[in-house]
Amino acid sequence: MGNTFGHSVLLLVSTDLTYDQRMAKIAHALGSAGYEVTLLGRRLRASVALRQDALQYRQRRINCIFEKGVLFYLEFQLRLLFLVLTTKADIVSAADIDTLPGAMMGHWLVSLFRRQRIVLDAHEIFSQQEEVVSRPMVHRLWHLAERFFIPHVDAAYTVSGGVARWYQALTKVPFEVVRNLPERSGLQPISTYHPDQEHAMRPLRFVPYLLYVGAVNRNRGLEHVIASMPNHKFNLVICGDGPDQQDLRRLSDQLQVSNRVFFEGYVEPDRLREYYQNAYLGLLLLDGQGLNYQYSLANKFFDYMMHGLPQLLSPLPEYQEILSTYPFAYLCTPEPKAIAEAIRHLQIEPEVYNRLKEACAAAKDQYHWQREQDKLVQIYRDLSL
Repeated sequence: MGNTFGHSVLLLVSTDLTYDQRMAKIAHALGSAGYEVTLLGRRLRASVALRQDALQYRQRRINCIFEKGVLFYLEFQLRLLFLVLTTKADIVSAADIDTLPGAMMGHWLVSLFRRQRIVLDAHEIFSQQEEVVSRPMVHRLWHLAERFFIPHVDAAYTVSGGVARWYQALTKVPFEVVRNLPERSGLQPISTYHPDQEHAMRPLRFVPYLLYVGAVNRNRGLEHVIASMPNHKFNLVICGDGPDQQDLRRLSDQLQVSNRVFFEGYVEPDRLREYYQNAYLGLLLLDGQGLNYQYSLANKFFDYMMHGLPQLLSPLPEYQEILSTYPFAYLCTPEPKAIAEAIRHLQIEPEVYNRLKEACAAAKDQYHWQREQDKLVQIYRDLSL
């Protein structure tokens, strides 16, 4: 591992490290640029062993007694405070506001004795998540944390222009934009779609299918996709997990389509490629009205594109701006009737589907991590140490 600049960076996340591709890319980019990087995340009961081979950074997990709720957040912040206080990192980078309080308090204590910089990497507007806004007390606490802690960071960046503008208006702190783009290299071209083609996928042979990758949470449109299934013959594959999975299973049973809905759980990034390559359409049908959705720019939007997979997409502003130049997604309101109609339209108008695939290919040269990581590294180089 190189250390050209003599600086060490501690990256803090609140999630398990196994599936966090954004943080892995950030850690690799900084490690390749000469920083000594440690990526720190949570250990969950379901965590699998970390891969440490051939990495440009170190990985470490925090063992917490609690895994959710108020006690988890209190314990987690105290552990972060202690870890920041006892490490020799020159730069501490907090991923999202839920790691910033403990990181900031540890940073303040360290700064009494030596120089240290602290950075915020905001993956979303944390206080504006649907599951946070729906709980008034929780919403007030996280919004207060944003207003109190963010003005004290030395640098900040986020995933979209909308999120950057919102945080800048709230905190008066300038935010750079580092989008969560996929790697460009190593991808094979996707073959032309044939309706009668079979794919040997786990656990069954199913074709054609719609693919959703990500958290199974509220307002991701999955209930609408399942409700549309009696009106088309496509199966649904869900790669992810979350609190709404049991509700979706019950809905599948009620509509008698459970034999066509496959819950694959969390799938490791290396294995996801097979799912992308064999799907007919990706799904990004956010139906929340909150600011976090309005300003979102989800990584799956670009992952589908990079794998040449057209997608059904909610008409939200951040996405539409990109599609105005590279129209690689089909806009669709997250409603069962609209979803079924969109699928039928793409089937009976194959030239429309093929134009979406062509736009995916054209966008690959513009929206990939190798271009984006230069902005990331420059943010860290601009810190005065």
